Amino acid sequence: VEEEMGGHNAGQDGELSDDGKALRTSIEQCRPEEVGHRDAAVDAGAEEARGHAIMTGEINTGSRLAFWLSERL
Repeated sequence: VEEEMGGHNAGQDGELSDDGKALRTSIEQCRPEEVGHRDAAVDAGAEEARGHAIMTGEINTGSRLAFWLSERL
């Protein structure tokens, strides 16, 4: 989720006008937190967990779908 969130947030940042300053600030604050969550999981051995590759693919696909839907609703 954190990887997809980072890409999504980066894309939003480029689309925001000057009126979106507060949202931009919020996105910039969340980005390092998301990376920290990912790094903490990797440090805890997440990549060695059984089924990690399959689950990562499914979660990334679900996250992309959720972002896509949120932009259209």
